[in-house]
Amino acid sequence: MAVSDGVGWPPSWMRQLAMAMVRCACGKEWKPPKHVAFVMDGNRRHADAKRVKKAEGHRAGFQALLRALGWSFEIGVRHVSAFAFAIDNFRRDPDEVSALMDLAEDKLEAIAENDTLAKHDVRVRVVGDWNRLPEKVRVAAKKAMEATEARKGACLDVFLAYAARDELATAVETMRRDLARGRLESEQVVEEELLKRTMNYGAPPVDLLVRTSGERRLSDFLLAQSAHAHLVFLDVLWPELSYWDLARAVLEHGMANSRKLEKSTGQMKSCIDEQFSSRNRTDNDHALVRAHATKTPKVRHVRYRKQAG
Repeated sequence: MAVSDGVGWPPSWMRQLAMAMVRCACGKEWKPPKHVAFVMDGNRRHADAKRVKKAEGHRAGFQALLRALGWSFEIGVRHVSAFAFAIDNFRRDPDEVSALMDLAEDKLEAIAENDTLAKHDVRVRVVGDWNRLPEKVRVAAKKAMEATEARKGACLDVFLAYAARDELATAVETMRRDLARGRLESEQVVEEELLKRTMNYGAPPVDLLVRTSGERRLSDFLLAQSAHAHLVFLDVLWPELSYWDLARAVLEHGMANSRKLEKSTGQMKSCIDEQFSSRNRTDNDHALVRAHATKTPKVRHVRYRKQAG
């Protein structure tokens, strides 16, 4: 029987078993995260370890992204954000930046035709400051978006030339102009209006943010959208990400949500106990309300008979 070496696709029975164990650990209320964000760090260190050119490390990183997308959509994730190239990355060696732009052009054209994305009906969006990108990359990005815009199954946001602080500064400037032109009233300057002007507007909030390579930082990625996300930092380099690394991250997210649910239920029960300690209630009443605190109430229509006399 075939067994995975860790980096490729494990057999389907192993993947199903892994998710069954996640459900068992997190409880029957477990649901996969809707939106997963990846900070794909470690391509250059992977290349150094393999003693190959950095461009080869980035190509290996793209293959890792394809695997991670397939695994994510298979377990029920509906939105994936991939941090491919930050604005700060333009400060790198010009030859490396040029190679990365060539890779972006090549892979954006290929990703729209990828079988895994087609299988899951995935729409592709390229998010970032397009004005900083070479013309050839903008053309490839537009083609990828147009080729997949009718898909409704899931969504992949590829972030190129992106920085969260730049995004928020642009959003604030847009609000300022809208105020000046009368398109926005002063009382409408609220968080909701700011988020409407972010580059990935329409995406759900990030539930799970995964960063590889052992670094413990966000690197200016989706700061506003990840306000309540569960953060998982993996020591593995991005090109070496395995299914088991992703399963661990999903498990940590599920366990964290289970603890929140248990804490919320516990607080509700404590509140009920306090209320009953200050009132004269029967034991039956007490037990009844406590039981209903942990389940969704059902609406019942009760018909009362009119008493005779």
